[in-house]
Amino acid sequence: MANDKDNTDGGTTASEEISQPRRLSKWQAFLKWYPAFGKSTLILLIPILLLPLLVAGHSRITSTAYAVIIIASFWVLELVPLAVTSLLPIFLFPVLGVLPSKDVVPNYFNNTIGLFVGGLTVAVAIEYTNFHKRIALYALVVLGAKPHFLLLGIMLVTAFLSMWISNSATAAMMIPIATAVIAELSKNVEDYNGPEGQPHGDDDTQLELGQPTKQKQLLRRNSTNLTVEVPIAGEDDDTHGESPMTFERQERPKLNKQKFERVVKGLILSVPYAANIGGTATLTGTPPNLVLSGLASSLYPQAPQIDFARWFIYGFPTMLLVLFISWVWLVFFFTVDDHSWRGIVRFLTCNRVYRIEGSDQSWDADGARRIIRAEYRKLGKMTYPEWVVCILSIILVLLWLTRNPGFIPGWAALFPKGYVTDATSAILIAFLLHVIPDIPPWKYNLFNPPAHVGRILDFRVTQRQLSWNVILLLGGSFALAKACESSGLSNWIGQQMYVFSSLSPFLVQVLICIIICFITEIMSNTATTTIFLPLIGQLAQSMGVNPYYFMLPTTVAASFAFMLPAATPPNAIAFSSGYVRSIDMVKAGIVMNIIGIIILIIITNTLGMAAFNLGHFPVWAYRNATMAITPAP
Repeated sequence: MANDKDNTDGGTTASEEISQPRRLSKWQAFLKWYPAFGKSTLILLIPILLLPLLVAGHSRITSTAYAVIIIASFWVLELVPLAVTSLLPIFLFPVLGVLPSKDVVPNYFNNTIGLFVGGLTVAVAIEYTNFHKRIALYALVVLGAKPHFLLLGIMLVTAFLSMWISNSATAAMMIPIATAVIAELSKNVEDYNGPEGQPHGDDDTQLELGQPTKQKQLLRRNSTNLTVEVPIAGEDDDTHGESPMTFERQERPKLNKQKFERVVKGLILSVPYAANIGGTATLTGTPPNLVLSGLASSLYPQAPQIDFARWFIYGFPTMLLVLFISWVWLVFFFTVDDHSWRGIVRFLTCNRVYRIEGSDQSWDADGARRIIRAEYRKLGKMTYPEWVVCILSIILVLLWLTRNPGFIPGWAALFPKGYVTDATSAILIAFLLHVIPDIPPWKYNLFNPPAHVGRILDFRVTQRQLSWNVILLLGGSFALAKACESSGLSNWIGQQMYVFSSLSPFLVQVLICIIICFITEIMSNTATTTIFLPLIGQLAQSMGVNPYYFMLPTTVAASFAFMLPAATPPNAIAFSSGYVRSIDMVKAGIVMNIIGIIILIIITNTLGMAAFNLGHFPVWAYRNATMAITPAP
């Protein structure tokens, strides 16, 4: 009662203090206001603020610039979903007099998007039959479960699957496999805070109290039961009172908590990193590759087509080299204890630089191997739908690679020139997946037919899992490129870029890769390539350089988003697992970006030169180059 009286005399009780709302700072108030009203305000303000551009120009160029800036702003700020913004060209270009609607709408389902739909349908079938999980677990069983081999296995499998199915689906499948291993091994983790790495707590509960310390240390150093002659407690060493005693080691070794957590971070981060890298190997692996293919055919109709085989020659070696160096970096950063120069030398000379057994053990390879094999056994034998999907996928890849290999005539030579493309093969296989029954022919019973016969892939599943938002985003990007080309905006931009013509093309390429690599950390990689590829193509023309010399590395660099959780969906999936923090991604990712840029520049200036003949200014790029390289008045 006295305390209540004192609080009353004081004027304010504790409950009243708690009930009073805390005053927000200006920054906190803005962060609270922006999601609710800020986006709606910007949606109205941006077109209004850009009206002087539209009023002052009175030309197709200014009208196109007005529409392009609005669409690009909405993409960058994500004021509305990207797919919804991608539909704006259908409305803005006819209204502003840039292009008639009949010329805008066909861009939303052209040859490149047909290829994407067919390839994505095959990817949906691989996921639907669970064939991708079988590939992943089998590879992990073969490669082993030691930290460096498990990292290699996860990265190889993730990168390979990302070549054919979406990066997000690959990460969503691989992260649970990694977390299942981690969750089981985490039961054996203990905190090691001793001065020499010795455990504390209940490490020795399996030993009787009073046993000498040497006996306990012997037990830790042996992986199997051990019988040794030791003095009986309480007797002198020089007496003959020795008795055989058996020490039984625990079935699962205790793991060092700090070191185990570091290995766990490496395993989790290897999934999104490998997914982002793997998608660059094939034309259908990630949307930016298809953006390049579509924009190149639109901006440079006479240029050699960027088809699956031509891109594979450039993208696959790049992917392999970046993946291998990235694996070396992750093994060193997350499993090696000594990061000094001496530790680096020991690591590069393949000395034993991390512990997999003993009192400071960081990983239980046997336990991880048991978990992976148990998960693989759960899948059972390959089913008939899995076999069909596997065979059709192999046929599709062979059709892509042999359509027009270049060094010999491909099967496309059987048809008139330009009649068949990579989209033709993709749509054929997608059609067969929806036609072939899911029951093998040798199990048909004509006298007692089943009530219902399904297909390898149900169209309802296809309809539900196809990335319609990416399809619309691709269509919007192609519509923008068409408008910029037909209105003359691309040529005008090329004239303004004449100031860069004195720079070295190699230096410009390096700067472009660095800029794109860090811009894609905060922007969608598809939106990044959509906005910058036409500008970079015009920059190359103004400098008298093959446009592909800048556009190829720009496209690949847009997929090198390793630093931030929100940079790509695989990054977000890994971050949501709870095993990594943002700072972990930044520390490991900035080196990953550097690795990717260096290797990308090397490959472009060696293999890319041969594959795409980048060493000279081509005739097909000269069509608009005359205007582009003329200085603006």
